[in-house]
Amino acid sequence: GLQYVPLVYDEGAVEYDVIVDEAPTSPNVKQRTWEAFTLLAQTLPQVLSPQIAAIALDYSPFPQAMVEKIKQQAAPPGASPPTPPTPVEQAEIGELAASARLKDAQAQHLQSQGGVQLAAEAFKAQGAHSRAQGEAARAQADVHKAVAEIRTAHVPAPPG
Repeated sequence: GLQYVPLVYDEGAVEYDVIVDEAPTSPNVKQRTWEAFTLLAQTLPQVLSPQIAAIALDYSPFPQAMVEKIKQQAAPPGASPPTPPTPVEQAEIGELAASARLKDAQAQHLQSQGGVQLAAEAFKAQGAHSRAQGEAARAQADVHKAVAEIRTAHVPAPPG
């Protein structure tokens, strides 16, 4: 069950400060922000654009339903806010992203394997080329030897 642990007397307890602050959406913060905005709008009316007014409505004392209706009326015709994806769409997006990451990793793996395989193939080809050069040199030596044998076989014996 639950148990009360007196931390005041615990030697392992660490001393720390607690800072309590208001959330940006708390009523007091919203009220102070709205008052500052209305004062600014009265002092500098040229600063008040429709976009800024729409942002400031979130801090107004008006009910949220009224704020949404005002924003809809102020929005240009045909412009509707994007609808957030449904949980199914979010899952599909996540699956597509995971699939893309997997394919990217597989491509990188194949590239690294391909590089190793290319190096091995190049080494094999170089070895085959060296063997072919050696065989060609032996064949050429055999041809020279055969030519020399033919010449010595056809040389007439000296008279005498």
